[in-house]
Amino acid sequence: MKNVQFRFVESKKCSDVEKQQANIPLKPIKGTMKLHAVVGLGNSKIYTRDVSCYCENCRTGKMCDGWSLDVTRKETNEKVKGKTNANACEKTTTDSTRDEDTTLVEKAPNIDEEILHQDGNENESVVEEYVVDELVAAMYDEEWFIGQITDIDEDEYEVSFMKAKKEQFQWPIPMDKLWISKSSILSKVHTLSATGKSKRMFNIDQNEKDAFDMLKAQFLAKE
Repeated sequence: MKNVQFRFVESKKCSDVEKQQANIPLKPIKGTMKLHAVVGLGNSKIYTRDVSCYCENCRTGKMCDGWSLDVTRKETNEKVKGKTNANACEKTTTDSTRDEDTTLVEKAPNIDEEILHQDGNENESVVEEYVVDELVAAMYDEEWFIGQITDIDEDEYEVSFMKAKKEQFQWPIPMDKLWISKSSILSKVHTLSATGKSKRMFNIDQNEKDAFDMLKAQFLAKE
């Protein structure tokens, strides 16, 4: 075998590497059996997609909005939500994907607590606990977005985010699910309701929008 080179690696080196890898706080990506396209971004971040895409954006490395952003390493200070470039490509979705999308909450519960309270001249956020299926407003790239919690892992939350369209919101197809830290969540959403005949567009009260803007300003001031 002239074209084959053999290298001896000591068992101690192998065990040392194994110990190092065991200490890495890796976060498993759910649904890996359904993923057929993965793009590494560095810093423990990847784009994933259930099928490959060969649109002009993806072929030139810009990536269309059919990709989901995932984090493969637990970082308590990480504040990310999947958001690819605005340039989009068309993607054929299955009926099962559409059915999954319709299972998301269409109406939020009534407001049963204050989002903000006054303390002197400063507004402070109410400390809230979140559970699966709750609607929340979370920060990404210096802006807040509405989403629904789909899974929880300690202080990390998987959130299915809505897409903002002017003054309204819509559940995208495919769904935009990402893991974010608890510190990125501003508050629960109480007034989300469907509008129009199709009931595919949603809106929240202006008072709640104003409250989220205030929480956003407090969030950015802390960074």
